[in-house]
Amino acid sequence: MENSLFRIGVLSLALLLFAGAVALTHIVFADNNSNNVYVTDLIAAQHTKVGEVRVWSDGENLYVTYLITASPKWSMVETHLAVAKSLDDIPHTKKGNPVPGKFPYKAVHNPPTTAVTYTIPLKDIGAKPGDTVYIAAHAVVMKTVWKEPYRETMYLSDTGQTGNDSKGANIYRYSVDDFAKRVLLDFITHLPAPVFDQIDALAATPDGKYIYAIDRYSHHIAKIDPRTGKWKDLGKVTNLANGVVLAAFSPSGELWVASQDTNHLYVINLRRMKAKDMGGVTYLGKPFNFQGADIVFTASGTLYAWSNYDSKAQPRGMYIIDVATMTATYIGTPHGPNYVTGMAIRHGGLGPIMTSAHISHTKNKVFSMTVGGPAATFIEYTPYYYGYYYGLPKEFKLGYGDMTVGALAKPICSKQETAWAKGEPFSHCHCGCGCHGNWAMYFTYTIPTTNN
Repeated sequence: MENSLFRIGVLSLALLLFAGAVALTHIVFADNNSNNVYVTDLIAAQHTKVGEVRVWSDGENLYVTYLITASPKWSMVETHLAVAKSLDDIPHTKKGNPVPGKFPYKAVHNPPTTAVTYTIPLKDIGAKPGDTVYIAAHAVVMKTVWKEPYRETMYLSDTGQTGNDSKGANIYRYSVDDFAKRVLLDFITHLPAPVFDQIDALAATPDGKYIYAIDRYSHHIAKIDPRTGKWKDLGKVTNLANGVVLAAFSPSGELWVASQDTNHLYVINLRRMKAKDMGGVTYLGKPFNFQGADIVFTASGTLYAWSNYDSKAQPRGMYIIDVATMTATYIGTPHGPNYVTGMAIRHGGLGPIMTSAHISHTKNKVFSMTVGGPAATFIEYTPYYYGYYYGLPKEFKLGYGDMTVGALAKPICSKQETAWAKGEPFSHCHCGCGCHGNWAMYFTYTIPTTNN
């Protein structure tokens, strides 16, 4: 996918070698000033660290982020948050135990997510810079055992070096040779112009049986059988906005797309060929910009999005979008190519993220991104094309297009646990003996007087 301002460029293939959200959390949060942000562990079942809770303020709002770092095994299905100037103002029983169900900020996350951010205006809690607030952050987390697909499948579309050039689009299956630092492409089929001039939105069904290709300009959808290469034009999607360049199937089988023109998410009903507007996403209380790039679901249902938009209010980089609350949480911005165009998650939606990256109109590179410490770097890979060259690999120049993961992993079993942000235990003791109640915890945060 790409914005029209970048149509002079080329698209190249890259591999992000981070293990889902685990490695991503090592990237610096641009919206969390190191002198401002407070970080504490998110503890499940009293002893297991599954993530972090991050708190910071810009002087007008308080931001609280829940972030699962023990992905892909763990995810969140509910979050409950209370923030008050007095510990007594956090909902609790007569014995002093907190009641998460009565916390003022809460959400059910369906599908489960690995990140969510709450934006709380300071005026809503009667607080101001310099005040200390009490925070109780509770979550219901889920641990899942997965069965990966027998064969890893990923696909990409290639619309040529100039984008909408009336040459149609090629669809490829691809695999990754990590040892030789190569990406191997296998031709599947060709979608002809003028209906399929530019396939910037590609999505495979969770069972991997079919690929759906959405043309950016005609709004037509092609249904492709990757086993035979046969395809069918399903027609034009109604109620679909322009600028649809991001698409992904959820594990439950819903086809989600995003428009960089409206910055809204949509779900397409493939039987009726009609799009339903799900609304806009917010980031730190403001509209989120989906410029270019891609969206992709993990096997557990977490939605990743890369935005090429870059401003002080919204940095370019990777985000997790909670579709239940329609909020985006910033994960980080790796060093390297600054214009991502497509993504797919390896190992059936459980592993590292494969991405395509715009470099320039003169360079066509392939990259692997490794993460370590506060930054990330890209390492070069090379795309090779099988098929018409008698089985011999040949370097291949990719154009504009998109990427998608094929069959997703399936859950074998799962269980839920209670989790709290690490801090001081709540006390329900009124007898003066110093006893404590359940293992629920709270912590304090002092709102900075200046926004450094």
